[in-house]
Amino acid sequence: MAIYIIVAVLAFIVSIVWTNIDIIVEINELKGYNRYDGGLSLYIPVRGVMDAMKKETKSHIFDDSFHALVGIRMVISIFIKHFLTLLLVVLAAIPIIYFSGVSSEFRLIFTIFAVIVLWLTHIGIAGEVYYKKGYSKLAGNFIGVIPVYGLIQAFKLKARKQVFKGSFRSIIGVKEIFMKLLTFGFLTLAAFIVAFPVVYLIGSSFTNTTTLPTLLWPTSDLFTLQNYSDLFKDTQFLVWYKNTFIIALLSMLLGIIFVTGAGYVFARFRFKGKKAGLMTILVLQMFPSFMGLIAMFTLFQVFGLLGKPTWLVILYVGGSIPGNMWLIKGYLSQIPKDLDESAMLDGASKFQIFFKIILPLSVPILSFVSVGLFMAPWMDYMLPKYLLDVQLAGTTDPDAVQKQWTIAVGLFSMIQNPQTSSYTMFASGALIVAVPITILYMIFQRYLIEGIAAGATKG
Repeated sequence: MAIYIIVAVLAFIVSIVWTNIDIIVEINELKGYNRYDGGLSLYIPVRGVMDAMKKETKSHIFDDSFHALVGIRMVISIFIKHFLTLLLVVLAAIPIIYFSGVSSEFRLIFTIFAVIVLWLTHIGIAGEVYYKKGYSKLAGNFIGVIPVYGLIQAFKLKARKQVFKGSFRSIIGVKEIFMKLLTFGFLTLAAFIVAFPVVYLIGSSFTNTTTLPTLLWPTSDLFTLQNYSDLFKDTQFLVWYKNTFIIALLSMLLGIIFVTGAGYVFARFRFKGKKAGLMTILVLQMFPSFMGLIAMFTLFQVFGLLGKPTWLVILYVGGSIPGNMWLIKGYLSQIPKDLDESAMLDGASKFQIFFKIILPLSVPILSFVSVGLFMAPWMDYMLPKYLLDVQLAGTTDPDAVQKQWTIAVGLFSMIQNPQTSSYTMFASGALIVAVPITILYMIFQRYLIEGIAAGATKG
């Protein structure tokens, strides 16, 4: 309790000095002097203000300006603002004192978090100062990477355009800096939340244990590559990967053909039953796919397709048509039909219009849909488990059922049995699967963002 009283007293004293400096700076600016003219009197409460008031005025001002500035209400409001700011900042830092009772990992994470937030705020301020002076904000962000030095250089930089007095208050004011800290704090916290499971997954894959690791990253005595070795040696991981890749590739190729064709027809042609067809497709996508599991199992059993991974493509392609067709239809509806008419006047057929005009303009939405179709089989567990985990008649291979699985079914089998589960091997397999998918998302990132925005437009 004593430490909080000490902090409050210190904040009270510093707030008085800070208020004194603010008032003197405003008086100097009104009288035409340098903002920080006054030397040590800036830090002497009351006396500094009196000295500033006695100075000879160099510019034309109204008497009411001083009365409003040094009025009791204004002084109290400035003091309260500074006092609360200091109190919040200092009190927020006090818990660091009590971190001695928590783990070193928590102290390290909190320190890294605080440093990142301050560093990002520093970069943001430098970028805004550069922009105010007529330079590129990106150049300011780059120089702001260097702590303290970058900010000093930003303020020393000669302005390319006229900068009015007080224009930097919108950048380095207490309220503005607090909002930047709050914004970057939330963004950094969100990044931490997203990155934590990824780091834990990577660390688990290198940990020499079969149970759930208790450390975020393995120590030197627990670090091992054995999990990756066992993954390829003791399981059918490569077979699972091959099955899933073939299903995903065929689903993407066939799905994009059917979905694009359907979307093009509904977007560009008029025919009887068009509206009823669109509404039927819209209603179909409201029902979850697992509602038809019994019907799917029966159909696969009747046609002898159980335990055959490639035939899952039929279900993935059929299930992808309703939602993706609406996305593509909405995008194609935005492309002016004048292009079609101009091409027809030049003698182009419907197929030529589609392949030479519509398809090149539809790259963003087609890329978005293609990636979605390719990703679906990698993350689907219920459908492959239901239709592929079946012992075929006449097979004598003990691993025949496992060779029918997809990657999701195979990975889950590693943690399904509590007696034989290996969470670290599961993490190794999950990481291997995640790497190419992450690269794929990074390559098509620009198209994915454009596709999300464009496909969401009402058509």
